[in-house]
Amino acid sequence: MLPLLCQPAGNPLRQLLTLNRIGRQGHAGTGAAGNGRAAGLGEMGRDVPARMRVLLLEDNFIIALDLAALVRDAGAEPVGPVATVADALSAAAAGGIDAAILDINLGEENAYAVAEQLQRQAIPFAFATGYSVTDMLPPACAGAPVLAKPYSAREVRALLELLAQGTHPAG
Repeated sequence: MLPLLCQPAGNPLRQLLTLNRIGRQGHAGTGAAGNGRAAGLGEMGRDVPARMRVLLLEDNFIIALDLAALVRDAGAEPVGPVATVADALSAAAAGGIDAAILDINLGEENAYAVAEQLQRQAIPFAFATGYSVTDMLPPACAGAPVLAKPYSAREVRALLELLAQGTHPAG
């Protein structure tokens, strides 16, 4: 059995969480110096590779369309969006995915099985949720980046930059 790769890996994964905390305090996208950059993430839009294929798992149709547009606007290519665990697992098995953004709560399902599959494939991913994740993530995934809903284009771009670095929970 392969170990879960969702182990806390230190500071790189906390950068996105820092970005979300800053954004929620009314200073979206500004680092400590107030320079319009997310804390520790450099210039926005510089590090999202063209043709980066990002699997989107989101069960809310409107949110899924919005997220796909934000991913496209950031220069990446959305895969999906898909609304079910089965469809996400099929997309992951088909290959050609560079990263993923997974809504945790999918009605009767959750995205943890997809996260485990992505871990086995060494594909970086992040969770997206409108809920507090303090007690929500399994201990093995506690270090995964989390995109807090509602999110901005800047936050999505920063997340894609982080994922493009190949940074994932074991990365």
